[in-house]
Amino acid sequence: MRQIRPWTADDIFALFSWIFLSNTLFIAVGTTTFVSIVLALANSLQVQEFIAYRIGEYLTSQTGMTVRFESAIVPNWKEGRISFRNISFSQGPIITKTRKVPKEEPEETHPFHEDAVGRHNDDDDDDDDEYTIEVDNNLTMFDITVEQIDVTLSFMRWLDGKSLVKDCTLKGVRGNVDRRNVWWDPNELWDPVSARRQHVHGDFEIETFVVEDLLVTLCQPDGFRPYNISIFSASFPMLRKQWLMYDMICADSIVGMVDNCLFSVHKPQTVWTSGDFESKLKYSRISHFKIDGLNIDHLNTGVEGPFGWITSGTVDISAHIMIPQNPDNAVFKQMVTELVDKFDNVIDFDKPILVINIGDNNTKEITLNDMLKDVRVKSGSNRTKQPQAPLDSDSEASLVMNFDLRFNNIKAAVPLQTQDISYLNNALIRPIVAYMNANRTRLPIKCQLKLDLSNFDGSWTIYDSCLVDSLSEEVGKAFAQLVQDERERNRRLKRVGLWSLQSITKSLISLFEYVRGTRSFWHFMGLTGLYDHPIRS
Repeated sequence: MRQIRPWTADDIFALFSWIFLSNTLFIAVGTTTFVSIVLALANSLQVQEFIAYRIGEYLTSQTGMTVRFESAIVPNWKEGRISFRNISFSQGPIITKTRKVPKEEPEETHPFHEDAVGRHNDDDDDDDDEYTIEVDNNLTMFDITVEQIDVTLSFMRWLDGKSLVKDCTLKGVRGNVDRRNVWWDPNELWDPVSARRQHVHGDFEIETFVVEDLLVTLCQPDGFRPYNISIFSASFPMLRKQWLMYDMICADSIVGMVDNCLFSVHKPQTVWTSGDFESKLKYSRISHFKIDGLNIDHLNTGVEGPFGWITSGTVDISAHIMIPQNPDNAVFKQMVTELVDKFDNVIDFDKPILVINIGDNNTKEITLNDMLKDVRVKSGSNRTKQPQAPLDSDSEASLVMNFDLRFNNIKAAVPLQTQDISYLNNALIRPIVAYMNANRTRLPIKCQLKLDLSNFDGSWTIYDSCLVDSLSEEVGKAFAQLVQDERERNRRLKRVGLWSLQSITKSLISLFEYVRGTRSFWHFMGLTGLYDHPIRS
């Protein structure tokens, strides 16, 4: 081109525009590859430690916890990921410095006051005299090291406000989590709604999150014994900062141990029947949570109700969790279904004709489409007539959990002070506690929880999501029902026993009369009018 005519400003601008747009498109589409190339170039220039230090400083300033990379950041070209090795996360007490407010000097002073007292102009004094140091220990402190973190990045997700990380895998997590200094003001009523966090633009929404080989020691407040939490393997289809507790419940699989008690979250093998068609529309899938031998003190600490009355024992928990359908996916599926049905009805394809012999040289011609429609109508799978309940905007989606609790070797005590409880009264507390102690060997309880998804918006624990409170309430109702059933059963046994005693007494009296000769044998057979004769003296 230069041989034909010289370069113009438009040619140079077009060339640089093409280079800029192509690189921008490359960064947006292949963010992980672009960052891997930059890291490989940095490693070749021996500046990888400087980059790791700067990234750690940036994460420290953004998250508030100390992040350190003890080794270089290397790209994993084989798996298309970026690997971080030997990372440490730590959070200690928050130390704040506030400048002291100087006291106002009096307007009238003695002229010789400054000479008598003297001025304090030492420049070598510490700044502690001018600042007040405040240490805040009311927070969760931790010191965690991670052996390896593999991530994939997406620039488009970052522009959408979903953070830069798309997929993440953690391997070899070790550390301690200390909550012994956490306290709550007893004068303020704890509100789970106010304890939930508010959404902030840029909160991470990871599409795939995998954890392997995790072991953490947790120390709880109020003198609770420390215990270990380990996860052998865990896979989450999505992990969002705003919906952390909900995404943990909806995990594909989790296998681990809490306080030496094995637990698992997995998809059960169930077979949907035709009668469960409406449930299939409401719920996307079912997840099964199971843990055996969990000490009851993990559930009754600071909880009112039956859980708080149990002083010792273990519990086996088995819960089937029905995860609701995503409203956006449900609307999309319904639109596609209606479009396919209308497409079949409007467009007239060449209908293949089937000739069916119905007997005695009689034949009948029907089309294949008519047969398929008849089968769909008879089987009840006509998609144009599916129930629209899941798409109703008035009915809010909810998470349903069917619990099967089995208490083992429990001991219960009557609380000294009881507040007004909605589902129980003070008259039922003692019978329930007596029932627990009488059936302490093994006590099965079944209940169902139904929680709106709004309870999980911003919740990180089972307490601010109202899961523990709802479970305690349903367990209280189940215990009250068991006590009532036992009373009814005892009442029926008493009535049956009284009736049996009356029948036996009546039979003995009749037998005594027969032996004495007052009544004959035919009297007992109901034939007194035919064969019975008065006894002659």
